[in-house]
Amino acid sequence: MRVLSLLIPGLLGPFPGHDRALLPAPAAPALERLLSYGRRRAVPAAGFESELCALFGIDAEDPADLPVAALTYLGDTATPAPGWWLRMDPVHLRADQQHLLLFDAAALEITAAEARALTHGLAGLYADLGWRFEAPVAGRWYVGLAEPPRARFTPLPAVVGRPVDRYLPTGENAAQWHRLLNEAQMWLHGHELNTAREMHGRPPINSVWPWGAGRLPHGVRAPWRALWSDAALGTGLGRLADIPVAAPPEAPVLLEALPGEASGLVLEGLREASLYGDIEAWAQEVARLEARWFAPLLGALRDGRLDAIELHGADGAVHRVGR
Repeated sequence: MRVLSLLIPGLLGPFPGHDRALLPAPAAPALERLLSYGRRRAVPAAGFESELCALFGIDAEDPADLPVAALTYLGDTATPAPGWWLRMDPVHLRADQQHLLLFDAAALEITAAEARALTHGLAGLYADLGWRFEAPVAGRWYVGLAEPPRARFTPLPAVVGRPVDRYLPTGENAAQWHRLLNEAQMWLHGHELNTAREMHGRPPINSVWPWGAGRLPHGVRAPWRALWSDAALGTGLGRLADIPVAAPPEAPVLLEALPGEASGLVLEGLREASLYGDIEAWAQEVARLEARWFAPLLGALRDGRLDAIELHGADGAVHRVGR
């Protein structure tokens, strides 16, 4: 059977600060049909990283235990790097009346030159620890660790727009990690690059957020024969599972390339708007997905080019609709 599974984090929320029941429905009739006609079933893992990893046989009771850094590094570089890896992503901390709120790289418009300069400086700051900093993508920074971190880190998507004091590292080496983060913040605060950003009305990159620690897992099994993904995690998992993986083309091209069995399509474009509760941006992206994907795929289902479509919203459920 030609089955296409779409994993789209943010498709059905969450929407911080909004009552989902009161939100206006976006103008997406094809999506509405797929959801209304689809058979809904629960899946054991909720959340984008947890659900996508679980589809490839990587399970964790706590999302903090998923080796996201090693997997996205493989997705970003096509290099299966050995050893322990940690995401050390650039963020902006902004004070409100009571807390420091975190904003991730999606809100910062970081250039490749800025990423190179800051990761080079941070590598010097932590040279005695033997850390290897890399920034293959401006908004995703990596550290190759000399030893396991012996701490637990909250995944960055769970902290976006929230008070950071509730999500600081815990565990055996928590105090050391708090100190290391304070050192990074002090160094970044005085960096001329951030002075220039503020002079031009851009938020400073005034902290980093560690998360996703781990090694590349073994025994990964692919749920699909082929995968198209615009998310580094999906690309990394596809490469690790040794299946064909590529960036998403236009729908007609993808439909022509589908194998005779199950395939996957990972689209991350809704996630930022969902995490920040930006309903207007979310509705605009849904409309774009409606034209680019939902309407063409519904047409392919009706004319027999597809036998079934599965919609994963990374919310703990999947909707499956057949011919």
